Order: sequence, then C-alpha cells, then structure tokens
Amino acid sequence: MSLQRILQFLVLFSVFFICFKVKTTKEVEADDSDQQTLFLVANKSEIFEDWRTCAKYKLMGFEDPSEEDQNHNLITLGIGQDTSAEERYQKKMQKLGKIVDFFGADPMVELNSEIYSRIGKYFPFAVARHAGFSNASIQKNGEYLDQNVAHVDILYFFKQILDVEKIDNLWIDAEGAEYELFEIFEKNGVLDQNDIVVCQANMEIHISEAEGHLNPNFEKQKIFMDFVKKIITEKKYGIFRASEEFHMRIYLFNFESEYCRNKY
Repeated sequence: MSLQRILQFLVLFSVFFICFKVKTTKEVEADDSDQQTLFLVANKSEIFEDWRTCAKYKLMGFEDPSEEDQNHNLITLGIGQDTSAEERYQKKMQKLGKIVDFFGADPMVELNSEIYSRIGKYFPFAVARHAGFSNASIQKNGEYLDQNVAHVDILYFFKQILDVEKIDNLWIDAEGAEYELFEIFEKNGVLDQNDIVVCQANMEIHISEAEGHLNPNFEKQKIFMDFVKKIITEKKYGIFRASEEFHMRIYLFNFESEYCRNKY
C-alpha cells in the first residue's frame, strides 16, 4: 500500500472516530437520566447513516487536498493589556497541531507591546473604518481615559500592512469605535469589494454611557439593533453566543463563504 493511500485511510478513519465519538458521548450523557437509551445503538443502519452524514459534511466540500494544512490567523483590534484569551486559543490550536499567526493593534503601547509580542506581531495604533485622528477611550493602569489617538483605515491595515485576503478570526474590542466598523460585515461592502473574507468575528459592543456604568445609550442601542437586523436580512453571517453584562458580546460566522464553510 502506498504512503498516499495509507494517509488517506488514516484521514477517513479519523473522521469516523470523531463522528462515532460524538454520538457515543451524547448517549452516555443521556444515560444519566435514562439507562435504556444505551440500547438505541442496536440499529447499525442508523449508526452508518449518522457516520455518513458527518463524513459528508466534513469531507465532501473539500476541493484542495492540502486545505487542512493551511495556517490560521487571528487579528485583535483593541488588546486592552490582556492576551489571556489569545494565549488560551493558541494552546488549544497547538494541541490540534495548528499554527496560528497573531496580529494585534492597540494605540496604548504600554504593556500591550510587551505581552502581545510574545505571541505575535504588535501594531502601536488604532484601527478604524477610516484613517484619521480622534478622541478614544484608552485603558491605562486599570482605568479608562479619553485620549487623542491616530488610527489607520481597516482596509489599508488588512491589504497593505498585513497583506491578508482570508481572516480566520477577527476579535474587536474597540471601546465604542466598533460601531463604525459594523459596515465591514455588510454584504457587498468594502471587504467584499476587495475580496477579503472574514470567517469568524468576536465583538464587544459598548452600549452604556461610560465604562462600568449601566445607563444605556439609546442611540447606540438603535444602531446595534439595525446592525443585527441587517445581518439577519442579508443572510451572510450567523450570530451566535450573544451575551450581555456591561456590554453586548456577539460571535459571527460567515456562512456565505465556501472557504469558511469548508475550513470550519
């Protein structure tokens, strides 16, 4: 048997193991409340059909045999002197044998430069929809202060500085500046027009009047509501894991992109 056929067999066997393991885990969890569910596995045809459905979903969409070997990237806009989430993500991906390129931008150099440079490339500026100079909320010594900062155009950042066309993960914590970035997720928007694909995005949406305050800003709430409605209407991204504390946090996945669907 050739090395290529051995590798192909191992890939298919791995998919079978993953699919079967998922079903077994669900059955074990169900057994905690109903021991009789264990006997439902007796129908071998159902087991095979479950495996086939899972294998079809995971394998039939691939056209590039080397796609799974591609590197991944994660872009952080607004580091906030904390890279614990990025570090956890890096460790999990390393366990899967995946390489991740990290890129982080934040105008506050203090601490951000040091901690982000441990995992990836740090950029000492803000990223916004358009280049310019404006007042922004900056975290310093555990407090949020208003400070004038320079920011670069997000399209320029992606195309000219990072030179990326496919973005696996985009994390945005822009301390209120995220509202003007909503339009990058629009169908046929600036990213689509420049053939830039964002597969997954995690955003913190600041809806309060000020950091740490519960008083809502109703104008921002309206903008956010319109953004959510537009996402639903355009059928490009799905919205998941929405949560609210002081701010809203949402996760977006690009279902329109075949690249994203096949990779994830």
